[in-house]
Amino acid sequence: MTAFPIGLTSIVTIQNMSVGETNDARSQERVLFVAPETGPGNAVTAIAHLAGYLKHHNWNPAVMIEKEGVAADLLRTHAIEFIIEPELLVDSECSPVRALASRFDLVVVNGIASEGAVRAALSQNVPVVWYLHETVADLRLVGATPQLQSALGQAHTILTPTRAIAEVLQPFAPEPIEVVPYGIPEVKAHAQTADRPFTFLALTADEPNHGRNILIEAINDLHPDLRWCALFQMAGVPLEKLSPDDFAALSASMPNLQLVLPKSRQEIVDLMSNADVVVCALLDEMLPIVLLEAMSMGKAIICTGVSEWLQDGRNALLVTPKDSRALAIALARCIADRDLVDALGTAAKQTFVEHFQLDVFGRRFVAIAEKTIGRAVKRTPADYGEWVELYETLGPADRSALRRQLNSLGRQPLISALLSLYNPDLALLAATIDSLKQQIYEHWELCIADDASTDTRVRPFLKKAAADEARIRITLREEKGQMAASSNSALVLATGEWCAFLDQDDMLAEHALAKIALEIDAHSEAGLIYSDEDKIDVAQKRSHPFFKTDWNPEFFFGENYVGHLAVYRTDVLRAIGGFREEFEGSQEYDLALRCIGRLESEQIRHIPRVLYHGRMVSGRAAEKPYATETARRAIADHLQREGIAGRAEACPGNIELHRVIYDLPDPVPRVDIVIHRVEGACAGKCAESIRNLTNYPSYEIAVANDRLQLNELATATTADIVLFLHADIIVINGDWLREMVSHAARPQVGAVGARLWRPDDTLQHSGYILGLGGVAGVPFTTASHGHAGFSNWTCGQRNCSAVSSACLATRAAVFRELNGFDNQNLTSNYQDIDLCLRAREHGLQVIWTPYANLVHDRANNDEEKNAEKQVAYQRDTAYMQERWGEELRNDPFYSPNLSLLLPGFELAFPPRWFLKDV
Repeated sequence: MTAFPIGLTSIVTIQNMSVGETNDARSQERVLFVAPETGPGNAVTAIAHLAGYLKHHNWNPAVMIEKEGVAADLLRTHAIEFIIEPELLVDSECSPVRALASRFDLVVVNGIASEGAVRAALSQNVPVVWYLHETVADLRLVGATPQLQSALGQAHTILTPTRAIAEVLQPFAPEPIEVVPYGIPEVKAHAQTADRPFTFLALTADEPNHGRNILIEAINDLHPDLRWCALFQMAGVPLEKLSPDDFAALSASMPNLQLVLPKSRQEIVDLMSNADVVVCALLDEMLPIVLLEAMSMGKAIICTGVSEWLQDGRNALLVTPKDSRALAIALARCIADRDLVDALGTAAKQTFVEHFQLDVFGRRFVAIAEKTIGRAVKRTPADYGEWVELYETLGPADRSALRRQLNSLGRQPLISALLSLYNPDLALLAATIDSLKQQIYEHWELCIADDASTDTRVRPFLKKAAADEARIRITLREEKGQMAASSNSALVLATGEWCAFLDQDDMLAEHALAKIALEIDAHSEAGLIYSDEDKIDVAQKRSHPFFKTDWNPEFFFGENYVGHLAVYRTDVLRAIGGFREEFEGSQEYDLALRCIGRLESEQIRHIPRVLYHGRMVSGRAAEKPYATETARRAIADHLQREGIAGRAEACPGNIELHRVIYDLPDPVPRVDIVIHRVEGACAGKCAESIRNLTNYPSYEIAVANDRLQLNELATATTADIVLFLHADIIVINGDWLREMVSHAARPQVGAVGARLWRPDDTLQHSGYILGLGGVAGVPFTTASHGHAGFSNWTCGQRNCSAVSSACLATRAAVFRELNGFDNQNLTSNYQDIDLCLRAREHGLQVIWTPYANLVHDRANNDEEKNAEKQVAYQRDTAYMQERWGEELRNDPFYSPNLSLLLPGFELAFPPRWFLKDV
């Protein structure tokens, strides 16, 4: 059978090939295997065997591989069409798979490195089975790689050969992962050569996790009397740290140690046939094909991995990875006890028959493949409506699961929904009331205050509604007030422990109060709980989702982002006196500001689910023109009440939003500006721009030549504030430093970052999002002036998880308390992110302000990294993933409904809460 290099010729060949012509018309499923010749255990060999099995059972398989090798030889033996694509793992778009996928009923992707092939197949709406066989250690990168997480969420079916691997991956997979061990044809052992020594064969490969050096140490640990009783053969490439010459020298001192480099498949079989014991000195959990072949021959096995399928003393001897002494003891047991060797070999053969025969593997795979093809649907949502259908629309099983959760609660608090209305559209009001009646959580009451409606149909409607539903309570005001007064009338009716606010034509999701009740149970100390929201039209089409952040006090001063659904503890509402009529138009904002003054941050909870649907109807009253002014009065009143020196003004980027300008302490803090050199940048130009434009009265400039000196200067300063500035920063307005210091001087703030622009007036930095594109990323990096971004991201001050050291201010005392930048674990990257995360770990806020604007005239190119920098980058990335792994996956200031793939702020598929809920 011909191997076709990928290209037009191979595509035409695949299109026209007559694969799978059999006498059985039962099944003609076409399957494309994407199987690079890489990965632990050379799993592509198992894929080649599986393709042969499928063809024999009336499927139409084709295989895309990376190069010639054992797999190609097997495919020729089975007469399987295959394509050789040397760039299979290099092409990020996986164009060969994208070109061919639509011609198949199923694509089977082999290995985590083939994530691009998963995306390519899904882009053609072809169902995907992803077989992941990496070691548990290798799979740690999934937790900090959004691209891999996203692909895991999209693949229709995920298979792994061991439960240990499945447990690592399950949190990122929307469906239960299938554990399906490899299967191979039985390998017949040849008759053993006469007069041969007792032989150990160590099966190695060109990968660093086969523990070859551990094996050498174990042989050296053997008692000399035992060491010379056996022949030790190593079949594979030389040791990781030994050149061929070094290995020759080692062999000269140990004549019974041989390095064998088999040139063919048959030579490997011959070596295993002549061995008494096969050794796999693995460093991690994996399932190499050669081990299965040894088991099929009935060979005794010593192994440091795959404990799931091998039991110590029964069908193998298992030893701890990297423990050369334990491995030496296992070798000694085999040399001294030949009956044990025979018993282990017999049991290993039985294990193979039960679990690893090709027929067992093939039958399981066929069942899974047929199920995958049968249930496959387009899983990538085209728009928000389709996303809603997939993730925010409950089915019978979802409702049953919620009811079981609610029934298990120790107590079920009563929730009072407060509704103030005036001359409502009765059809829409009926829909609003129906959305309460349809709640899965039944412990609610609806408290309606009619604000003296002039429509004579309203009061009879309300009286009938109350008569039909005992949970509805009404009050009919005789004089018209406004929303504040009417809402207070509804509050008087409330008997529940919690109060939620509704508008007269909006709707609740059917699981809204259930999610609230579960949150109350999980966080009994809570005082305010809010959810995400969207819009709904008269045709019930949903749009304009507002995916909110967790509690973000600085952002809240810019706008009342809490909005709906907001649920307050009733005793807090009554303690503050309810709504204040003098703040009409922003009465809910004023109410929220007074409530948060009585709550700790931990008592304000966010549920990242779309539980509230605001009605989009023509003619709905526009926001009152005086609302922005009353909102700023409410903010000013809050600042005064809390003893915060500052004032509220209009946001320059959007006059409907608000900006809080904090007063400076008296005397003004002294600032040390530490310019740290950037490769190719000149500190003089930066310093000159500071001196020429900055109007702040008390600062000094110092220059750090390297990272060590940067820490030394900042730690030794006697100034109040230290501000780090890249040498390629240019100051463009006078009040930038005043703005930075006004935040950094606040006792609850640990770090402050600025809005940085490129010389072409596009946005360069607006605060980091953890997990975006990897460890952390910056969104809207091509936005121009005036572009607000999602939810006013680029134009309003807010809390965030981390800011850039290109311009970062902190109190000197905080910097010393945090022990400065981490130069020990982080050599070149992420020191600013790590510092900010440690500040937050100490209970301090990180603030990003758009009111300090500077130009970042990048003199160096981050994309042009030499090999040394790339190694440092990978090392620093590994440290950040280990130190901050959980935080990197759960940025509190970025919604789990939004993707962690760059550029960010696109729908997450699936949302990250979905992975936790299933």
